[in-house]
Amino acid sequence: MNFEQMKSFVSIAKTGSFSVSARERYISQPTISNHLKMLEDEMGVQLISRSSKKVELTEKGTVFLEYAKRMILLEEECEYKVKHGAENEKTVIDIVAPGLQTDCQFTEFMIRYAEQNRDHKIVCRLVDREDERIAEIVKEGKADFGISSYKTNNPELTCDLAFVEEILLITPNISSYKNMSRAEFQDCLLHDRYIRFDFGEGSDYLWTDSISKTLGVSLHRIRTAARCANYRIVLRMVERNLGIAFISNTVIAEPLRQGRIHAIRCRDILQKPFYLIYDPKKIEASEKLSRIRDMLRDELEHSIPQLEQIY
Repeated sequence: MNFEQMKSFVSIAKTGSFSVSARERYISQPTISNHLKMLEDEMGVQLISRSSKKVELTEKGTVFLEYAKRMILLEEECEYKVKHGAENEKTVIDIVAPGLQTDCQFTEFMIRYAEQNRDHKIVCRLVDREDERIAEIVKEGKADFGISSYKTNNPELTCDLAFVEEILLITPNISSYKNMSRAEFQDCLLHDRYIRFDFGEGSDYLWTDSISKTLGVSLHRIRTAARCANYRIVLRMVERNLGIAFISNTVIAEPLRQGRIHAIRCRDILQKPFYLIYDPKKIEASEKLSRIRDMLRDELEHSIPQLEQIY
């Protein structure tokens, strides 16, 4: 077997298609089919099932896939070291998180990390991925750390509580919204205009299932000034005294710290834990990764504003 055959096999397994794999690898479909045939002939086992329209791995193919991925990575590492030398080697540390978290909660971490590593031999790469896939990505070794609201039960991974997402009521930073009594707060909910952070049905579900039940404010009774799925626009409109809004505490740290908005905690609206996910054996074996884990824990904890007032 050779690396080109293994790369073709891995591509077929990933795409589920000979034609797509051929395009991905910039070779012809007969060539990629021949790569697989030669690999199977040499190993004496069938790796890909072709009995249906859908291309699927056989049991042997599933086992071989993990080894093929490792050998390809080892080849790439070997080539890099031979060409560039260990003294110029850069270590890339991958962190994956949902888009909202990469957008809002990692700014200070990335700045602090860059300031502490000015030789640039260790590079942090931050990538957004679907929340439900993050634990799988870490398990497959495609990322060193993941941030996810899905707590994995995989015994090979560790899930540390990183922060708790909570829905807050944000208002303009003016005196009338500060230190409100319970009656004033209820009057604010019933009569002020709302900038709705709108994700369609999901947003309406939050109102119906949570806000209306815990705060006694029905979605059909509120005054809606605007609906928008861009949290930055929601923040700017509230900042300019155009309305109030319910929004996640993960996106308000900077405008709150700068005094551009006021935030109020509301009891039992929504609390969702997020976890720092990693392979403990991998982290414990690397001083660099251990240090980054500790930095991530600290930064994520401080990326959430601490508010005591609850209505």
